[in-house]
Amino acid sequence: MARSILFAIIILKCLAVTGQNYYFKPQFSTIINTDKRQYMCRPASRPGPGIISSYWNISQSDVEQLENNFMKIVKLKSQEMSVDDLKNYAYQYAGIVVGGKRYIYINAFYSKPGTNPEYSRNNWKNDPVSVRDGGSHYWGVMFSMEDLEFKNLAFNGSV
Repeated sequence: MARSILFAIIILKCLAVTGQNYYFKPQFSTIINTDKRQYMCRPASRPGPGIISSYWNISQSDVEQLENNFMKIVKLKSQEMSVDDLKNYAYQYAGIVVGGKRYIYINAFYSKPGTNPEYSRNNWKNDPVSVRDGGSHYWGVMFSMEDLEFKNLAFNGSV
């Protein structure tokens, strides 16, 4: 019995050491489940998510799936750039269908750490933030609800 318990403890410790923790909960995020999401998915100065066949309403459990995988974004590169620190941004989410698959499209914009984006982006919780240029301070990415992976990271100024 003691041997079985010891074996179980060793296995759990090994899993904890080798397991990846991709969890990140943004301080500032919002779901846009209105008709305005179509404008969010047509960014001014970066490639968008592609041909969107329809939209779907994001639930809190969908956001939890996203948050459980959020740190995977830092591994992506686009135009030789990557997201350096997820805490420096505010996030807008929209549910989209591309190629028959459901995605959460993320529109991210720089938000001075510790400062509520409402001070610089009036009504950002309801209106998509769209900026021409801005480089690494403005980016978008798609999160696959099927694969739980990110794709098509794009920064402003790349079109």
